[in-house]
Amino acid sequence: MHFQNAHGRGRSTPRLAALITAIAVLSASILAAPAAAATGTIAGKVTASGGVPLSGITVQAGTILNNGWTPVGSTTTTAGNGTYSLSVASGKYAIRFSDATTYATGFYSTGGFVADVSAATQILVTSTTISNINVILPPAHTISGTVTGPGSVLLSGISVDALTSAGVFIAASTTNGSGVYTLYVPSGSYRLRVSDATKTYPSGYYTGSGL
Repeated sequence: MHFQNAHGRGRSTPRLAALITAIAVLSASILAAPAAAATGTIAGKVTASGGVPLSGITVQAGTILNNGWTPVGSTTTTAGNGTYSLSVASGKYAIRFSDATTYATGFYSTGGFVADVSAATQILVTSTTISNINVILPPAHTISGTVTGPGSVLLSGISVDALTSAGVFIAASTTNGSGVYTLYVPSGSYRLRVSDATKTYPSGYYTGSGL
């Protein structure tokens, strides 16, 4: 009987040690857990020429890579007095402003509105509020037309992009059921790129006499 008790105590020792080790590991994991990512705020005001506040303008932060812009985080819209406030995680962002039809879509820069994302000023956000990220939006100009296929068949669902002479993307549209597209762009010169996601029709650029 004494032998059995001694044997039982011998087996319980490693179990107790294992339990203590597990608790220690768990405690270390809790202590080492990373803190939540810090967030900051970007705030400003959007106006038209002459200082007229613009409401309902979509504002979004994004990152720039290879002259392309990728939206990050939430989106907000300007209030009745043209102000906005956007919460983002710490990082560097280019701020994009867009309107459905009346005003041009573009980015904030310290020199004013720019349509080309490569010219945008990237804002470094930490855990504070970055204020006075203000922009004056120019009116949008329209480029419109009709896309047809062989036999003058009207083509819907065709993508039409406006690009600068350097190939920087500015605006996009998709043809409707009547083959019509409309692009809203700031003043400037553009190349129009036409593409079909289904690959039924070849991609190319508008030349005045077709692709």
